[in-house]
Formats: sequence, structure tokens, C-alpha cells
Amino acid sequence: MSLPKTVEITFATKLMDIGTGIVVLDPSRKNIVSGPFTVSEYSLSAPISDSKILGTYEVTYRVVSEDGHPVEGRFNFYLGQSSAPTASPDRVTEKSGRTWPNIFLPLAVVLALGIAFIFRRYRNIK
Repeated sequence: MSLPKTVEITFATKLMDIGTGIVVLDPSRKNIVSGPFTVSEYSLSAPISDSKILGTYEVTYRVVSEDGHPVEGRFNFYLGQSSAPTASPDRVTEKSGRTWPNIFLPLAVVLALGIAFIFRRYRNIK
């Protein structure tokens, strides 16, 4: 028994190539993603190292759909038989740590505060 060379996840909506990441943990909790992941129109794929360790492998992913909503998830697959449940993995490795909401929201708050400040000063002058 051996693992496939790639893990591929297919989605129902188109994906954006921002804020995306994937982690594949072997039963010893080691990340076995062996190279850069690929985001195509509807899928996320990553090469994984060959492992002969029997047990539960955990895939954790994060993508951003075309409408800007982040989608996160986790699933398991098994080589041989499943192993006992384990603790949650570390954070998903991200290609880009900034997503549009992370950039837009602080910018909108600063802009609103600036407009309110200018408006207040203008009212006090008259």
C-alpha cells in the first residue's frame, strides 16, 4: 500500500488564488505536502511525499471562492486501517495571508473615521 502522489479537492464554485492553503498530516502529525500547491478554476491540489505509515491522514484546507468568501474544511483518509483521533493540526500554510476582507475592513474603518473627523472639524469652523 502507498499514498497517491497528489491530493486534489474539487469545489462546486470557482476559486480565487488568494488566501489559499493546504496541510496533509500523516499519522505521526508530520505535514507531508512536498511542494507548492496549485489552484485551478475549481480545484486545489498539492503534491505529497510518499509514506508507508499505516493509519489516518488528515487534510486541512482553506480556499477563497470567486465571490470572496473563505471556505475551510478538513477530512480524513486512511492507509490500511484508521488510527485513533488526534489533536487539531497547526494552522494551514497560506500562499497569501491577506484576503480581501482582511484588507478592506480596516481600510473602510480608517476611511470612515477620517471622514467623521473632517466633518466634525468643518462643523466647528462654521
